[in-house]
Amino acid sequence: MQEIAEKIQNNTSKMIVDGEFLTQEDVAEMVLNLCDEKISRLINGRVIPNDRVFYPVKPIVGTAVDGPSKSDLAGKVIVLTISSSAKKDIARVKRLAAFIQSSGAKQVIVLTRNHEDMSEYGEFHSHAVDLLDEGSVRRIFNTASTKFGQLDAVIHFTGDHDYTVPLSTLSRMQWDGLVENFIYIPGLVTREAVNAMAPQGAVEEPARYKGSKGIVVIVGPDAPVGKKISGTIRARSDVFRGALRPYTATVNQELSDVLGSEMRLYLVLAGNNEGSEPNAEVLDSSVANLVAGAALKRNETIFYVDESRR
Repeated sequence: MQEIAEKIQNNTSKMIVDGEFLTQEDVAEMVLNLCDEKISRLINGRVIPNDRVFYPVKPIVGTAVDGPSKSDLAGKVIVLTISSSAKKDIARVKRLAAFIQSSGAKQVIVLTRNHEDMSEYGEFHSHAVDLLDEGSVRRIFNTASTKFGQLDAVIHFTGDHDYTVPLSTLSRMQWDGLVENFIYIPGLVTREAVNAMAPQGAVEEPARYKGSKGIVVIVGPDAPVGKKISGTIRARSDVFRGALRPYTATVNQELSDVLGSEMRLYLVLAGNNEGSEPNAEVLDSSVANLVAGAALKRNETIFYVDESRR
């Protein structure tokens, strides 16, 4: 297996082993083997999600995000986006925005998907934006960078969905709404944030991404809360949490290995296996520390902040 893996790694463009092109069936079987957890431990590597190539990798999942002091947020331009109207998520955004603002940030901007929630963010520079429309998101990011200077970080909150509702009972419209909220919007916000942080013209000339800096944090759905959580509920809760994990790994591979940038995407998932309530203070400090650059030299990009033993 190690020999095959090395050959794949050395022939990434043509996928040739022993002088012969691999069939689709060969590649499929090899990828399944290299994705296997037991095999990956034996050969110290695995297939990166959404790629055909085998890479020796280090773990990308962490827990605690201890970091620098509040002064490391000073002078930064930070945008918080939210697609949820739940009171819990609104409170999280307001609390984090207030903390960042009190830490000396140059500008804090809150963008909400829902016009009805605008009154909640009156103490901040805020706008209601259609987060499903890439033109609207691109314009607001470009306007922010033109008015306040280079964007340093974008933090997006997805909110949760009702884990008690069987996914098989949802209408097509309801399912599409979940996909939009937990996959399409985080992806669109990430893409437009990265492009706004990169030098002008980078989209047309990708070489300009090299060396560019910026941080995007997605705060995904919480783990289910309760004393006894069934396997079915856990499975439903992990549908979109699970989708965001390989997305994060793939985006960081593109940003680093392909574009040569110093931009990073982080995924923060609150809650834990014990079913206890997420710790608000830990969540706030973790996200703030990520924005301040605490994890730039770490390999981890996915953080289960409530799983840490403190």
